[in-house]
Amino acid sequence: MVVHSDLFANTLEQNWRALRFIVGHELGHIRLGHTRLWYQLSVAFSSLIPLLGPYLSRLRELSCDRHGAWFEPEGGDGLVLLTAGRYVYREVRLPDLLDQARRNVGFWNTVAQLPLSHPFTVRRIAELSRLGLIERQPPVPGDGTTPTGRPTVVDGHPV
Repeated sequence: MVVHSDLFANTLEQNWRALRFIVGHELGHIRLGHTRLWYQLSVAFSSLIPLLGPYLSRLRELSCDRHGAWFEPEGGDGLVLLTAGRYVYREVRLPDLLDQARRNVGFWNTVAQLPLSHPFTVRRIAELSRLGLIERQPPVPGDGTTPTGRPTVVDGHPV
């Protein structure tokens, strides 16, 4: 397994959770047999069928994301790190991505992903959150959430 040092250069001390998530994701590929010869041959054959190869690839990535989240439940920013890069990912907040995922649904989002080998990051994070496999990042003080990342509730209504 190779993890590019560009992801962690000069910031490894702050990225342990992200690194554990990424390593867990990659170990998921091994655990699920994605590296076996016969599996690779079947994937090569399925890629000849239009849209089937990318669809199966997206499913593989979602399965491995589950392994990464099991390995490090607080490592959801590992997906953000892989997507945004080490310079920008600290500016991206996981709750904001979850809100974006709730808004970005429908026919055209599905069509846009058809040729892609990896699902959109917001979909990957939303799926892990839906399954309860990742925890939200610590909230920014004054953003209306409790220290657990849950909305502040008063009289049964979120504030």
